[in-house]
Amino acid sequence: MDNLTFQKAEEKDSESIPELYNFYIVTTTATFDQDQISREEFRQRIYIGHEKYQTYVIQYCNEIVGFCFLTQYRKKEAYDRTALS
Repeated sequence: MDNLTFQKAEEKDSESIPELYNFYIVTTTATFDQDQISREEFRQRIYIGHEKYQTYVIQYCNEIVGFCFLTQYRKKEAYDRTALS
């Protein structure tokens, strides 16, 4: 598995991550979304380059095959401790 990498997402990755997520909306019950989401809507959910709330991509042979991200539980100051820097 030398071709598998796990790295911080970059701005360019925000184009392909929503496509991967939408695949799982349409074909599985793994998400709580029922309809596909736009790239812009997805970009509002994730942070790229944020000090505390990071987004990562998982690549295999230079192709994104997965991702994960940290975000506030809710967009209120009291929830800002849902991830520690």
